[in-house]
Amino acid sequence: MYANVSSPAAPPPPTSYVTWCDPENVDARGNQLSGPCLHGLAWWIWLMLIGGCVVCNGLTCTLLLQMQREGHTPSRLLSFLEAVLAANHSTPSKSRLQSREIRHSRPIYDLVEARNCCCCLPLWAGLALLAAFDLARLAIAIAFAADNLATYLPTGDAGSDVAGLMGAEPRRLAEDLALTTVAVCGIKALLWLGALLSLVQRGTRLLKLLLLWTPVELTYALVFCVMHSVNCRTFCEADVAIYEATGHVGFRRNFLTQMGDQDAADACWQYWRQETAYTILDVVLATVLALYSGYIGLSLVQQLQDGVGRSSSRAARPTRV
Repeated sequence: MYANVSSPAAPPPPTSYVTWCDPENVDARGNQLSGPCLHGLAWWIWLMLIGGCVVCNGLTCTLLLQMQREGHTPSRLLSFLEAVLAANHSTPSKSRLQSREIRHSRPIYDLVEARNCCCCLPLWAGLALLAAFDLARLAIAIAFAADNLATYLPTGDAGSDVAGLMGAEPRRLAEDLALTTVAVCGIKALLWLGALLSLVQRGTRLLKLLLLWTPVELTYALVFCVMHSVNCRTFCEADVAIYEATGHVGFRRNFLTQMGDQDAADACWQYWRQETAYTILDVVLATVLALYSGYIGLSLVQQLQDGVGRSSSRAARPTRV
């Protein structure tokens, strides 16, 4: 009686969201929303967050108004803090300048100039802590450079399994960057170790050389960030070719094992973003370490030289009979 009409395909079952989104996707009045959630969260979670922020800000404003009525203004609290810092400044064990008289108009400036490292560590301990962070950063850079040499140099050997998988110009550039990295970072690592060992004998020459070499290493970190980010995708293409030929996965190249059916261009684009973010972070960290190690290193040099000068003057002073 009726023609056999094929029924349309059934719609796919609704996706069950197991996140913070509302599975029913309705608002407080039961109306259907257009998307699965509101920027990744259900409406009731946004309501709780907004309500919590309003309550916390209200309590903070109430506390500030109460303190204002009692006379605890920000300027008065700052003056009280400066008084405490000035009292600590007069204690020789809490000042790198050995309780030098206050020279500035406000004690806060003398505190910045005379405080110890991290406000609790002596200068030598603070310098050793910075050395540990910087040596770890330099070790990663040297390991990456050594892995680049071991990965890319065989591509120029005619008898190697990976011969011809990388162009001559990119290989020369990668070799130059790797050798320069090993030289610059290796010299700084040796200066760090020598400076820490010389501090045991109260020597300051290697520490001064380290402070002079730090701007050189910082400048090279910036140059490496630019050069590596520009040529990173070219290096990545060689990495993919070497991985497909031999299965070699080098240092900081975990993306090779996670490619699957992904296009090599997309994988290299992700690798470029990863390496660019890493090199920028390395430059920022190198800048912070350079500034802080320079401040503490110069302070320690001044302290050691003042100590030597005082001891020599005391030794040369004639004794009274």
